Amino acid sequence: MIQLKLGDLGKTRLFAIVNCAGTLFNKYNPIGRIIDKTDKGMEWMYRVNVFGTINVNRIMFSLLQSNDQCNESGCIVNMGSIAGYISTPLFGHYSPTKHAIIAYSNILRREFLLYGEAIRVFCICPGYVRTPMISLEQVDNQKQNKESRILYHLLTESNRKGLEPKEVSDEVIHSLFSVSRGRVITINKITLNILFRWIEAFLPTTISDWIYLTYLRKLDHQIT
Repeated sequence: MIQLKLGDLGKTRLFAIVNCAGTLFNKYNPIGRIIDKTDKGMEWMYRVNVFGTINVNRIMFSLLQSNDQCNESGCIVNMGSIAGYISTPLFGHYSPTKHAIIAYSNILRREFLLYGEAIRVFCICPGYVRTPMISLEQVDNQKQNKESRILYHLLTESNRKGLEPKEVSDEVIHSLFSVSRGRVITINKITLNILFRWIEAFLPTTISDWIYLTYLRKLDHQIT
């Protein structure tokens, strides 16, 4: 569809591309363990969260390139997630796609620098944002099983302490007009998410695994 419309744009120049499409739980990816995810479910997640971003940037790139002719710097903003830094159990279908977006954004920015192309690349990684994507309706029965109980608690905390959508959109706008060549930006209100990011980055695996399991088992026990 994008390719069909490009012919109508003529010499139009794009100032920026903002990739914000994403999905979490849906009919192809119900709550559950990663070992139980189907090919169709995982493919759906990657098609939306990863290949959607990659394809839009590839197809629209030529319109950003033309900004060099008028001494303007085009900008790409990809939407990552705090889930791209941490590997939370029960988000195994989602977290890998956001790890991929962070790596893709860093490589894209460095390749533009390598080839002398004046395009800035930002990857914004918010924590939980209070949107229908993390609504409690995602968990049909909070005591149905361990997975539902844990996710019910996580989503409850997210809806109570999460970011407002405007806080994320404000960061997007700030990035669009930044003089920086781009970077990965984390915005988050939930201290525990920040803590887990550093735990996973700097502690030995055995210790970080123990911390994750202790925390999640405590959640399950609290609700049970």
